[in-house]
Amino acid sequence: MTATKTRTLLDAIHELTPKHGNFIPMHALRKHIALPREEFDAELFALQRRDEIDLWTYCGGDYSPEQLDAGIPQQLAGAPLFYVSIGELEII
Repeated sequence: MTATKTRTLLDAIHELTPKHGNFIPMHALRKHIALPREEFDAELFALQRRDEIDLWTYCGGDYSPEQLDAGIPQQLAGAPLFYVSIGELEII
């Protein structure tokens, strides 16, 4: 992944945050950034490892099957990774 693609992805996350309240649905981010799915997912995991973003599982909501398919399937967890947030959030 190039630094330019990383910066583009982070910029998109920051841009979409106000609209989605810091829990950006994966389908909205994929729509905003035109990257192949494998490359997109790999970059998200790299950003997560560097603690620049957090990835959250789907926990319900009114989404279409196509929107749900935008999540990242997890082999051990039943729900896909579906939301992206910036950095560490303090959950109360």
